[in-house]
Amino acid sequence: ILNVECPYEQVINIYREAKLKFEQIGWLEQAAQIANSISHYQEKLISDENLRKLEKQKLQKEGEELQKLKVETRLAREAEAELMKQKVQALEKKKQKAREYESKKEQAFNLMDLAKRELHLNKFETAIKFYNESEKIFSEINWKEGIQMVRGSIKAIKKKKEKLEYERKLKIQQEQEKLAYISQMDEKISKAHELKKMQEDQKRQEFLVIQRQKEQERSISEQAYKLLEIGTELKDKKKFDEAHEKYI
Repeated sequence: ILNVECPYEQVINIYREAKLKFEQIGWLEQAAQIANSISHYQEKLISDENLRKLEKQKLQKEGEELQKLKVETRLAREAEAELMKQKVQALEKKKQKAREYESKKEQAFNLMDLAKRELHLNKFETAIKFYNESEKIFSEINWKEGIQMVRGSIKAIKKKKEKLEYERKLKIQQEQEKLAYISQMDEKISKAHELKKMQEDQKRQEFLVIQRQKEQERSISEQAYKLLEIGTELKDKKKFDEAHEKYI
């Protein structure tokens, strides 16, 4: 918008001149309409001026930010160069320190290898002893990673030892529970056989009782039928009282 000329001021001047012409000939209504148009374009002129002012401020701010960015970029590059220099120095120092401590590290790692061999043979105490010696060397050269690595290995050994001990006890417990279960099952089977035998004996006794009851019933029924036959014979002979007694 700063590259475009503002037309509103010129428009307002033309409308003012037209308003004067209308007023000179007494056309007041048209003059009033022109006055409204003048007010309208005065507002647009104010808006245009404000917009141009904002655009100028924006350009000024962008220029300041660009300058600030250039300064910050330069400072960042200088800081990056200094940081890179420090990194190179630190790396060189680290390499030098690594070369100086290389022999001790190698000694500590050899002890760790011995500890691993002992660990494969489940010689936990000997393995821990070698790891403790390697930890002392790592402490002498102040290598925290090595110390943490050794302590982690010792912790793993103790866990493995505890696990094997737990598995051993668990196996013994399972064997004991298995034996107890077998013994319990044998006892249950024995009791089941005894119970079966008792049930069979009981059924046999019940069968004998039923047989005896049936024999007794058969004997009594035979006696009853004989009395009925006698009663019938007495009835046929008109001996009703005696027949009645036999029936009873």
